[in-house]
Amino acid sequence: MLLEVTLTYLQVVNNQDLYDLAKNRLENTRKQLERLKSLFDEEIGNPSEYHDLLGLKANDEASILNNKNNLERSKLDLMQLLNTDVNFDVSSMDVPFSIEAYDDTFENVYALALQNLATVKVGEYRLKAAEKGVAIAKSQYTPQFSLFANLGTNYSSSARFYSEGATSIVETGDFVTVNGQDFPVLTEQSQFTPEKISYQDQFKNNSNKAIGLAVNIPLFNGFRAKNNVALEKIKKEEASIELEQTKLQLRTIIEKAYNDMLAAYEGFEILKEQVAAYNESLRINEIRFNNGVSSSVDYIISKNNADNAQINLNNLKYEYVLRVKLLEYYKGNI
Repeated sequence: MLLEVTLTYLQVVNNQDLYDLAKNRLENTRKQLERLKSLFDEEIGNPSEYHDLLGLKANDEASILNNKNNLERSKLDLMQLLNTDVNFDVSSMDVPFSIEAYDDTFENVYALALQNLATVKVGEYRLKAAEKGVAIAKSQYTPQFSLFANLGTNYSSSARFYSEGATSIVETGDFVTVNGQDFPVLTEQSQFTPEKISYQDQFKNNSNKAIGLAVNIPLFNGFRAKNNVALEKIKKEEASIELEQTKLQLRTIIEKAYNDMLAAYEGFEILKEQVAAYNESLRINEIRFNNGVSSSVDYIISKNNADNAQINLNNLKYEYVLRVKLLEYYKGNI
């Protein structure tokens, strides 16, 4: 997201520069047109040159409209990325006389990308997870030992303790007959008094303990374990291949961005000379045109060459900046 905002912002700034260049071209054309109009009104000079400049003025005005539309469109793109409806102005950036060469190598950019990019990290974690999966599947071959221990007790609110008290003689309900006379059978009976058992006594008296060792020997799951190991090895191989493909694709993308950056830098240095040459040609032809030595055609050609060279230089500058920002993103600096 941050990279996308950065690149869109650079596009806005580039379109702002192009819009300013178009307005400057129109202003210069208008100045020439005002000079020729005074000559045209006085019927001095070649009328075709005045109409040539009128055509050039219309062309400059159309260029302004086109560049303004591109600028507003890129602003809307940036506003959408920033999730805002507040319009804003971007200051124009002067095209520098020179830009510094990128001071890092492709191999170092790629090495830092492998360390910092989330896509590579995801692939590495997937591979590590697959390796753990193989180890877990292999564990099904080995016996499992488990040590267990239990400690428990219980409590009941109805539990009672009965203590023996005094004794008494009571009839049992049976009789014995002696000489024809019935005598009741007596017995000695103890009296018991219930007492509530306390929490502490119940927890102590009802406690139970157990400790043991369990052994699970996998005698009959050999085929299942073998299949699970084979499946996990396949997952590991797939994760390894996916990681290598990710690294290869990343290397290709970075190498292309790096080569495009070098090409933009070399092209910028070449176009600087072209801009200087065309600007000097325009300066000479403008003097000649103002003094009536050369025609409007020569002036317009020189002006178009200088303007197009400046536009190309401006575009190439931002192309270089864009590629540099892209490489910095891969390095983890954005």
